[in-house]
Amino acid sequence: MKTSNGRRGILVIQSMGLGDLLFSIPALRVLKRTFPDDPITFVTNRLNASLLSLVPEVAVTFSDGNKTLPERVCLIRQIRSRRCRMAVVLNPVFRGSILAWLAGIPTRIGYQRDYERKQSLYGLGRLLLTHAFLPMEHKMHEVDRYLGLLEQLGWSAREEERIPRLSIEARRSNNRRVTLHPGAGWEMKRWPEERFARLADWLVQDCGVHVSLVGGPEEQTLVERIRNQMRAEADNLAGSLTLPQLAEHLAGAELFIGNDTGTLHLAAAVGIPVIGLFGPGDSEKFRPLSHEAKILHHPVPWGPCRVQYTRRCENNLCMKEITVEEVWKAASGLLASRGFPCKEIPLTDPPILAPNASPPKKILYLQSTAEISGTDITLLRTVEALDRTRFEPHIVLHQEGPFAQAYRDAGCRMHILSSMRQWTLHRGWRYWVGCLLGYPVAVVQIIRVVRREKIDLIHTNTIHNPYGFTTALFSRVPHVWHIREIVVQSAWLRRLETRLVRCFSRRFVVMDNAIAEMFLKPGGGLPKNIVKLYDGVDLTVFHPALSGSRIRRELGLSEQIPLIGCVGRLDPSKGSDLFLEIAARVLKEKPDCLFWLCGGEIRGHAGLETALRRKAEQLGIQKQVLFTGWRYCFRDIPEVYGAMDVSLQCPLYPEPYGLANVEAMACGVPIVAVARGGPTELCVDGETALLVPPRDPRAAAQAVLSLLKNPDRARTMGMAGRSRAEKFFDRRQCVKKLEALYEELLTGKGS
Repeated sequence: MKTSNGRRGILVIQSMGLGDLLFSIPALRVLKRTFPDDPITFVTNRLNASLLSLVPEVAVTFSDGNKTLPERVCLIRQIRSRRCRMAVVLNPVFRGSILAWLAGIPTRIGYQRDYERKQSLYGLGRLLLTHAFLPMEHKMHEVDRYLGLLEQLGWSAREEERIPRLSIEARRSNNRRVTLHPGAGWEMKRWPEERFARLADWLVQDCGVHVSLVGGPEEQTLVERIRNQMRAEADNLAGSLTLPQLAEHLAGAELFIGNDTGTLHLAAAVGIPVIGLFGPGDSEKFRPLSHEAKILHHPVPWGPCRVQYTRRCENNLCMKEITVEEVWKAASGLLASRGFPCKEIPLTDPPILAPNASPPKKILYLQSTAEISGTDITLLRTVEALDRTRFEPHIVLHQEGPFAQAYRDAGCRMHILSSMRQWTLHRGWRYWVGCLLGYPVAVVQIIRVVRREKIDLIHTNTIHNPYGFTTALFSRVPHVWHIREIVVQSAWLRRLETRLVRCFSRRFVVMDNAIAEMFLKPGGGLPKNIVKLYDGVDLTVFHPALSGSRIRRELGLSEQIPLIGCVGRLDPSKGSDLFLEIAARVLKEKPDCLFWLCGGEIRGHAGLETALRRKAEQLGIQKQVLFTGWRYCFRDIPEVYGAMDVSLQCPLYPEPYGLANVEAMACGVPIVAVARGGPTELCVDGETALLVPPRDPRAAAQAVLSLLKNPDRARTMGMAGRSRAEKFFDRRQCVKKLEALYEELLTGKGS
């Protein structure tokens, strides 16, 4: 583009946030290299304008924070006086385009519209551009989006130009500092402040560093609250530094840890190691571009979230997923590489103080069934591990069943109330009418139990039990609703039950993101009373060293025969038919193995085992499929996994959690599971399990065969599963978190 009418210079417009300004630095480098004789004039937000003194490519800076008409007219006159021959509008589309047009710049380059927020005044800004390009729709980093605009004109970036860098000299302090930024532009991006305080104490105590807390003027109170929660000393620099001073301060630090904000990108731009804590934001688009940057992010299925616009999220589970321990592990690794004497042993929580002499609080668990299912097993494991010096478990059941005596053996007070039924669609309309007519009677009977036993808290253990919230309302005790299902039977039932849960429980617990997704509000966001807690297993009982020799002897199997098993009740929703189809495909290539359905029929599915045996005969695999019914009870399950070579789970509907997968990982058994629902979060595809498409017997069979043909891979996968179980699914730690939730509700203190 040739100079015309004596014009000289390039105008670049980027008036968004601090991160956007830093992301535009690579584009400035390309422009300066392509047009070395043209001075660059930069228009940006007035809050960030001072930082451009550290960008040598920029000759003149103007602030686009003007609100009044005279101020805007003055800005336009200042830009016109520069007589730039070309304007590059990076963001936003319309405001930048009209500014360049009013300034009389002949060549105006930009995107036709914002590729994410397509409602940018319907793309009217493109009418004011002389060179308007369609943005590329695929996911890319913001730096690449800005560079992509220039590449469409033939001005490509070199690899070394892609990393945003500021021209600043690092000045190391004697006390070797780590800087933390606990703030963010909107609250849902903030990691919990008590975790920042705990992390800071660990850094001071175990690494010998000095901690400084930074932030804007509006974050002074937040930073002071964190400092008050710390045992160690820390500097509160929030609101006391200009942007150039903050950049200089960061350049002298050994490490920066902060949320998804512009300060994170500023720390990366001055060349220090950074740890970014990402939640609802998009870590692919907005990650810091640095060779010494580490991102901690637990993405949720509905992310990246747009709640900064809707303001409908009240519980940022995605940020709470990031634990202090994993941030510590990342920080200590980076500091150790820089010569700090950080501990390598896992950190533990501070010791729990001795309990008070006050009597234990009484928890009433409402469990609609006493059958063998995941909800019954996890409730039993919970009450077994409950601290009896603090909590006394009472359980209400509809009738005696396989688990009633197990609850008694675990020291629980039992209350059998036949009027409290499980609400289900499987038993027809007459059953529903009976549930409705008997509802008031059941509520009155449960209230009597609450008053007679002086219950302190009610814990409903399934979404299909609507008695707990009414009882808690009339008894005036806290109510916890534990959601262990994904409601797929009916859309109206799902809407009804999720609304009841949101509105009538002090807290409701989901086991994973797949269940939490049911409670998403229109436009995104979760209710504030949601809590996510994993269900765990006893890792001393579920262990790879436990032998399955007894089980194999009883089944008449030698140790050399490969055994692929599915542990769980016989239920069409569990994919029992699909299991047989997978078995038939595997046996065609590897006829020396056996398949095992370890579980029996339950009420409502009588005759299913007979139908499955008939299908096995039709497939010609009846001699290679074992049906053991309820021969092995839940106490035998660890040995059952010890006898198996591969765990195969193939439900037809999204699995809400997948306790069988957790048990298999704890026992070091490789897994083949469906890539939908809970397993996508609990398992790591290719590391602890092979996840296959739903209802795809061919893909599942190939996954099973790949493990049978490669024993080393299967062994490695089993070891990785055990490590993951030790990290996330230790029953003791899971129950401790539940106990902390009880304490929060009973004492009225937040956690």
